[in-house]
Amino acid sequence: MYGNLQEIDVNSLFSFISTQQKSGILFLENESYFTEKKLFYFIFFDRGDIIFAGDESSFNLQRLQEYLIYYQKDDQIQNIEEKLIDSIGITEYEAILILSQQKIITINQEKILLQKIIEEVLFTIITLTKGNFTWQENFNLQPLISRFKVDSIVPKITNYTQNWQQLKPYIQFPQQFPLIADNLRLKLFVSHNLYRTLCTKIDGKTTFLQLSRYLHENLATIGQIIYPYIEMGWIKIKTPFLLSTIHQYSSTKTFNIVCITQDKNWAFKIKSLLSLEKYKFFISDNFVDGLNYLFTSSIDLIILDSEIDNQEEYKLCKIVRTLENNKHVPIILVVSKYNFKHNLTAKINGVTDSITKKIFNQNLWKILDKYL
Repeated sequence: MYGNLQEIDVNSLFSFISTQQKSGILFLENESYFTEKKLFYFIFFDRGDIIFAGDESSFNLQRLQEYLIYYQKDDQIQNIEEKLIDSIGITEYEAILILSQQKIITINQEKILLQKIIEEVLFTIITLTKGNFTWQENFNLQPLISRFKVDSIVPKITNYTQNWQQLKPYIQFPQQFPLIADNLRLKLFVSHNLYRTLCTKIDGKTTFLQLSRYLHENLATIGQIIYPYIEMGWIKIKTPFLLSTIHQYSSTKTFNIVCITQDKNWAFKIKSLLSLEKYKFFISDNFVDGLNYLFTSSIDLIILDSEIDNQEEYKLCKIVRTLENNKHVPIILVVSKYNFKHNLTAKINGVTDSITKKIFNQNLWKILDKYL
């Protein structure tokens, strides 16, 4: 089984493998946002359960060592490196096994470390909308240390990614460094314990991803703790030079989005989220003004609120599909409740996709990435 992620998303793949209780390995390949090389990920399944997930970092011990800081056992990596010199397997997985066999970590810690690594990898891949996948049947990872149910771990990771995406535009990448900019105010306004934690960990040299590993906490929670102080300017964000230059290059194109809705509060909330990004967001509360934008501008995405009269929204879609410049522009119909019949009618009339308002709000960045 193979294909690309524009045909089927990662969640659906996981659901299929879990429901069919398949055993094997799922490979994912994706273009890197930061470098020219391809990124790869792999997830091992046994009878529908996840037993390990890895990536390029699985073939060295840096990530595992950073997770071991939580147990103050990161120096123990040196004691097992010799045993892994001739390893032809997955270094990270084998190291966890050796640490457990030598009783450097407990059985419970062994399971937690596996879970943290799996969650970190899934956090990266769960929102992928581009790339290729391959499924290889009966490809086993031995010995089997632990297993994790798809329907318990995946919804949790999906929720983390949604919360993380809401931290944009202030926090862009897990590889960014937070740095305390106003020590005095921070000390006055936060609790002593939180201040001590922030001062110890937020030094401008430790990334959000490293903080997540050191504290055994997901990225979204780390970001949510720090986010209010970033808004107030008490904590600044440093972006590594490579990320900064590539992000600037990738942001040279500005995308024009038209949102036709009578729900101004909802529209302005979306606009505020996009204000520091590479998007120009036009809001119209009626059919005529919406058409005016289309005739006078090059539009990259149209968001239609279903509260506008059905006949008008379908009329607009048909007109858009006759315009040479905009006939291929994605049209997203935002509905209060999904209805198969209405969705089918909308597709016939030129709508690209119908999405409920709740899902649209929670997955704003994923939707923009998919269609732009």
